[in-house]
Amino acid sequence: MKLKLEALSPAEGIGIVRQSDGTLRLIRPPYRSSDTPSLPEAALQETIIYHGFSAASKVFDDWRDVIQFLNQVVADTRHLVGVEIPEAIEATDVLALAPCDVISSYLGRVEQELIPHKLFDRAELILSTLLRIALSRNELKVAARAADLLELNRTSRKERQAGMAELARLDARFAHLSGQRAGQAAEADRIAEAMRNRGSVLAFAPAS
Repeated sequence: MKLKLEALSPAEGIGIVRQSDGTLRLIRPPYRSSDTPSLPEAALQETIIYHGFSAASKVFDDWRDVIQFLNQVVADTRHLVGVEIPEAIEATDVLALAPCDVISSYLGRVEQELIPHKLFDRAELILSTLLRIALSRNELKVAARAADLLELNRTSRKERQAGMAELARLDARFAHLSGQRAGQAAEADRIAEAMRNRGSVLAFAPAS
């Protein structure tokens, strides 16, 4: 079964995959087979326009290859975005070595690179550490900026989670609408059959 990756969020490892039967599936960490909701066709464009996904066109033989590719894209993207930004910051080292402008530069990198690329966990770790450092050194202006960025990071995370949850809910909504349409089609067929049996649409008019 061929699978085509149609769109992805590189930093998050989330993808939209088209199966050989044309069905679109949302795939996201931790990549469980029970958590691949189907999506209506319109959702593909919606993820690119409104959710910041990148368009893709890559074909795979199976789901394992898709997951392996997404994991590699995540690793490459995070390495690229996070270059020169450490995974963790030892407060004692920074306190001993870093002047205020270095701390400010870290804050700038977090604001301009980590948060926009949705690396929320890493951003929160660094911001929390820098906030403690700034407060311990009584650098209140830097501390205030770190606190503001922490709030921005948490808000951005919640908005992203809500957006992805809404996207996943399209599966149930799509199924519901499909069921509605099927019911409407069945009702239309029933009426058409009744009209044929009665011979005329006038047969549906109320008796005078």
